[in-house]
Amino acid sequence: MAQSQHLRRNCIDGRWDPAESGQTRENINPADVTDRIGEFAESGGVDVDRAVDAATAASPGWRALGPVERAEFLARAGTLLTERAEEFAAAITREQGKLLADPGVRDFLNGGRGRRGPACTGRFVLVHNRRVPVTVPDLLAEPTLGLRALSSHCHDEDRRIGWVSTTELPDPTPFLRGDELVMTTGMLDRDDAEWVRLLGRLAELPVAALCFGTGLVHQDVPPVVVETAERAGLALLGSPVEVPFAQISRWVADRIFAERYDAVRSAVVLQDQLVRELLSGHGLRGLLRRLHRELGAGPVAVVEPGGRVLARHPSSSEWPRAGGDEGMADDAGTSVPIVVDGVPVAWLRTRLGTVRQDVLSFATSIIGLEVARHQAVLNGRRELLGQLLEDVLHRTVSDADARRRLTAYGLAVEGPHVVVVARVGGAPGRLRSLPWTLGPLLEREGDRLPTALIDDTVMVIVPEGVDAAAAARTVADHLTVLDPGVRVGVGEPRRGVAGLRLGYFEARQAAQAGPGVHRAAPLSIAGLLMGNLDLPLRELGHAVLAPLLRHDEEQRAELVATLRSYLAHDCGSAATARELTLHRNSLRYRLRLIEQLTGRDLDRLADRTELWLALLALEADPAGTPPGQ
Repeated sequence: MAQSQHLRRNCIDGRWDPAESGQTRENINPADVTDRIGEFAESGGVDVDRAVDAATAASPGWRALGPVERAEFLARAGTLLTERAEEFAAAITREQGKLLADPGVRDFLNGGRGRRGPACTGRFVLVHNRRVPVTVPDLLAEPTLGLRALSSHCHDEDRRIGWVSTTELPDPTPFLRGDELVMTTGMLDRDDAEWVRLLGRLAELPVAALCFGTGLVHQDVPPVVVETAERAGLALLGSPVEVPFAQISRWVADRIFAERYDAVRSAVVLQDQLVRELLSGHGLRGLLRRLHRELGAGPVAVVEPGGRVLARHPSSSEWPRAGGDEGMADDAGTSVPIVVDGVPVAWLRTRLGTVRQDVLSFATSIIGLEVARHQAVLNGRRELLGQLLEDVLHRTVSDADARRRLTAYGLAVEGPHVVVVARVGGAPGRLRSLPWTLGPLLEREGDRLPTALIDDTVMVIVPEGVDAAAAARTVADHLTVLDPGVRVGVGEPRRGVAGLRLGYFEARQAAQAGPGVHRAAPLSIAGLLMGNLDLPLRELGHAVLAPLLRHDEEQRAELVATLRSYLAHDCGSAATARELTLHRNSLRYRLRLIEQLTGRDLDRLADRTELWLALLALEADPAGTPPGQ
């Protein structure tokens, strides 16, 4: 390789810059210390950081390229490497210590005829690291290589060559992975026992074959090598001196590159077709149709975790409904999760097994991205409707303005409608990030009924003519993915903007009854007050009852229960004493203590009402007692 000032610099961000330290180091041919290959930059941590930063900055541009464009770049790089293969090979062998002055070595690098020189250092050369179908019989069938089969195991089609290793080490097995074509000239002087041990280790790995070069150290392959290879089940090849090892290595590498390139290009083309199918008018069904044709793994389907089939191809294919994380119980097929925000929301299934897991994984990735994209758009619509409904519910706009804005949104609230409210536990962010209406999303449809997001609440407006109870059950089924204990309330049919407000608070009060779907009871003023999040009733209620709560905890008393019973019995002492199994004097003592601790007079209606509302707040939110109270 020609000397250049670049040899003293690093290529970072497209520029040749010296190392931060300004220092260089020499690179010397270990086989000829007078052969100075060049000077290279003595790089340190600062140089590494600069290189990493440059690569990070370039990453978005590379990521933005389509798969076909990336493949073209890689193909071009491979072509350049092939065109300069001799130059690179010469530089590498100098660094390894081979004697470039030896005409025989030059022949090897040029792929021509010549003798093997004594420059091998015992270090094996890794040509490729992927398992591809280049077999030992393929080598024997290539006339330009002139190889001979010296054992009966050379014709086995299952002997695939993963890469090539040239070695003269006493024991190269620690540096081998298996499936190599191991090439040697037998330079080391071994006795029969050492040959037997070496071939036994090679067969045990196993390597694909042992290629023994003759004409340099050995005129013929030693008989002990031939006999041991036959006995150990090792494929043994003989290589004439006229064919250098470099020529064999290049032939194998060319085959591996060609076949691997075809496989990569085929995969890239298929990935591009899948993306086009998904983003075109064919959508998910087009993608499943393409997978069905390309994989040859029988029918394909997208299945919810509960087993419901969301899409399938062929459309007439039958899929047994079954529970479980993978949705289907058929062990013969393949199942890959479709993940959104780190959670498997569905599974891509094939009826039969397939080795094309890479294709299935890519398909699930782009389906997940497409679902997340549509989810973001749908969330935007739900949030906008939620903001409008919040203005309506809290009377920040007049009824006339509310009616006008709702009509512009496509909501005719003057007719009968039912409000459905669903409350989801846990982080509200999951309500927005996870696709709980996956079916419509996959079909690129919006919400079938007007749906709004208000904090941790889903509000659905069911128009006249639609079964509100069925709609509520559907909402509950969808949200079970996020919270198995989802609480859903269904209001009464009402008209107008005022009816929308009442229906919301009815449904919200019904949802407080617990997990599942609940119809609204007649809306009470107390329930309406408790359901209004803008009023700090819960906090005030806990503040009023805090002295009683502390006393009950410290003294193991039952003042709160006594107050609840007393108010429930319309302040009747006799009925309260009977329910609590108390003497009247004990009840009077407790009531006086309640008045002292709370500072309220139980004979005053206003104080009774305040204590009653505080008890309602405690029952509505028993875990919400402020710390220390």
